[in-house]
Amino acid sequence: MRTSFESFLEDNGKSKSDYTRILVIPNAGCTGCISRAESFFLEQYNDQKILFIFTLISDIKLFESGRIGPYISNDNVIVDQRGQLPKLGFHSQYPCVLKGEDNEYIALVPF
Repeated sequence: MRTSFESFLEDNGKSKSDYTRILVIPNAGCTGCISRAESFFLEQYNDQKILFIFTLISDIKLFESGRIGPYISNDNVIVDQRGQLPKLGFHSQYPCVLKGEDNEYIALVPF
């Protein structure tokens, strides 16, 4: 997963070493979880040490017109429009933080 995930980041012009936290937010699952993660994003989107990855997006136009739409072009945001993360093993419908130890990312943990 590490190599594939690193390739995913590189394909999107990012490097894991540039961020202290990586938050994966699926646009699926319970509305409460999605709403909480979006609220966190709206509070923290200016923090360039957090990388936000939005995935499992069923309707990109609806996603772009939502409350976070104006911020998805920020440098610290990836919108996984092609659904690559599920192909790399990310199957959670819940927001997750990629947890690391000593600059090595080891697990996705619930947000």
